[in-house]
Amino acid sequence: MFSKKSILLTMAILMVFSCLVFSISYAADAPTESAEEGMQFYLKFSLIENEEHPSAAGARAFKEKIEELSGGQIQVELFFNSTLFTQAGTLPALTSGQLDISYLSKQLTATLMPDMEMFASTYMFKNYEHMRAVMDSDIGKELAQRIEDKAGYIPLDFHYSGNRNINSRTEDPIMTPEDMADIILRMPDSPTWIQAGESLGAKVTPLAYAEVYTALQTGTIDAQDNPVTGTYTSKFYEVTKQYSLTGHLVDFAMLGLSKKVWDKMTEQQQEWVREAGLYCEEAFDAAVLKMEAEMIDFFEGEGLTIVHPDIDAFREHSYNYYVSNGLTSNWNMELYNQIQAMADQY
Repeated sequence: MFSKKSILLTMAILMVFSCLVFSISYAADAPTESAEEGMQFYLKFSLIENEEHPSAAGARAFKEKIEELSGGQIQVELFFNSTLFTQAGTLPALTSGQLDISYLSKQLTATLMPDMEMFASTYMFKNYEHMRAVMDSDIGKELAQRIEDKAGYIPLDFHYSGNRNINSRTEDPIMTPEDMADIILRMPDSPTWIQAGESLGAKVTPLAYAEVYTALQTGTIDAQDNPVTGTYTSKFYEVTKQYSLTGHLVDFAMLGLSKKVWDKMTEQQQEWVREAGLYCEEAFDAAVLKMEAEMIDFFEGEGLTIVHPDIDAFREHSYNYYVSNGLTSNWNMELYNQIQAMADQY
């Protein structure tokens, strides 16, 4: 028969053992959020273009790479054709946290940081190689940091959007800025986009991207500016007659992640996102370059007249427009001249 003392001792040992087991069990089951694991993210990626556009190739590359690197911690859903936000609505949605990730133009970004206006001006870059060299240099790194500080989103790449030209429903060849005098040109609705169109000599009408095809078809506008990519994938060639190779914007844009999302990520997740951004850039660039090499012949086959205008006349007219209207006041002219000097290598 056990003594009272031995019974109490046994009970005390059992209580200590139970507490120890409970503590170990709780520690094993408690939710953790280590640097390796982090939060789960489901990112909504808004695109204004359709699934044939090079932007889709970039978006898919980002989605595949980030889901691979994160082991599924970060997942991405793609929304095409402005089904989430319009072109003008993307930036405010991203900075407010309503949207997680999207492509951002430098023209829209300039509404939040005036020093971006210079990069959005016409004839800033000579060609793709010139643009790529500038944006891959310290100039691009410093610009990315300023965007993060001033525009409220994280730029994950500087991808090539294409060389923008004038696509018109009019028949008279567009050879010089004087030929643009009576042209009603559609541009996206932001000051730097409108200035770019006016710098070419046109009368500008802002219009949502989704409305451009019908506006060309009905004659509400005479022309639109786009690289071959947008002109092909949106089938603008069906309702126009000429494609004038003005090359007025060797365009780049950014893959932007909402800072509200970025700030919730671990350092490891942020590294994965940056790496996936470079995959987006490579895929986007490659898709645009491939299409640029093929589409001029396609357009000619569809009946478009391909016009080779006086580029020097357009370049001079554009620069004089910016200067005479006081639009270079926000430009870093030392940096501008440095970038122009780099063009000689390309």
